[in-house]
Amino acid sequence: MENENEKRPQESGEIEESIAAKRLAHFEPDIKEGDGAEAVIAREPGLVGWLKHTWFHHKFAILVVAFLLVVCVICLRQCSTRNSYDVDLLYAGPWFACDSSVTISGVDEAFLAMADDYDGDGKKILSYTPLFLLSQEQLEAIRAENESKPDEEKIYISTNLLKDNRDMLDADIMTGEMCLCLLDPTIFQYFRENDLVDPLTAYLPAEAIPQNEYENYGFFLKDTDFGRYFSTFTDLPENTILCMRRAGVMNQAWDPDAYEELLGRYADLLGTLVAFEAP
Repeated sequence: MENENEKRPQESGEIEESIAAKRLAHFEPDIKEGDGAEAVIAREPGLVGWLKHTWFHHKFAILVVAFLLVVCVICLRQCSTRNSYDVDLLYAGPWFACDSSVTISGVDEAFLAMADDYDGDGKKILSYTPLFLLSQEQLEAIRAENESKPDEEKIYISTNLLKDNRDMLDADIMTGEMCLCLLDPTIFQYFRENDLVDPLTAYLPAEAIPQNEYENYGFFLKDTDFGRYFSTFTDLPENTILCMRRAGVMNQAWDPDAYEELLGRYADLLGTLVAFEAP
């Protein structure tokens, strides 16, 4: 005679029901009956219960709204502070000294010598963002060169630094701000492919565009008297391209008058820069 207390094996249906019950209990321990057709999960009382319930049912919409709010805050901040600087300049490429204090001071001196007090506050200020970046091919070339060098001459590149700088570049692009750019050709092509660069004709008359223009969207800085004259650009890669990053659609629509003022500002700066003749 079988022992009545002996546990019988659970069938597959019972196992599935047990798992389902545990899942329900995991989300909400309190379960009440509805119309008899299905179980209804009761919401915990209070603010915490409401937050859990709202997140569970509307998490996708909440994430979308949060993302849009972040974008709007960034754009509003940029629009409200855009006149704090007379010139916005971005460098992105393999210039090792791009962020040294000496280089930053020299870049300020060179570009502000070409600029005017555009916002009329009695002083000229440059906002310079230097980002050291390497393409995968450039990084592999440095590693290959290291193999034949003694340890004290090897160049060690932090991949974390490159990733952080690339994230900063993407964040800077996201603001949609118009700015003057000095770019490595690989990054310039990335800008072009994503329609982030204005044609030179948006800022300069055709006769003023340098003959060494690059696809009508930029030109090599070292081919200009300006790029050769100022010593701060001595170590700048020969193929660094000067171009204009266009303002984002939201920035243009937010304040059309400010956008037109910026066009005039950079048209004046570029005109002075390409017309510069070394003394």
